[in-house]
Amino acid sequence: MTLEEAKAFGVIMARVSKAIMECEKTEHIYSLASGNSVPHLHMHLVPRYPNTPKQFWGPNDVYDWEDAPMGDNSEVVKLCTRIRAYVERNAYE
Repeated sequence: MTLEEAKAFGVIMARVSKAIMECEKTEHIYSLASGNSVPHLHMHLVPRYPNTPKQFWGPNDVYDWEDAPMGDNSEVVKLCTRIRAYVERNAYE
């Protein structure tokens, strides 16, 4: 990754994280980068919603939470649409 690519990646991750927090009223975003098994980079953005029990605060612990808010495919598409609209409405800061 070039320096310019790294800068662009960082900016969009910050913008999407902010969009998730604003649109979904989350209180925290976990960011996990990976890319060790195949030479690439991808980022997971995992929101923590209000009233999440402390024992499920870790970025992957939510999968152990029986009452975790999980969406089906249509809800995920709607979430992505809200995030995209937010990013398009809000210029770079």
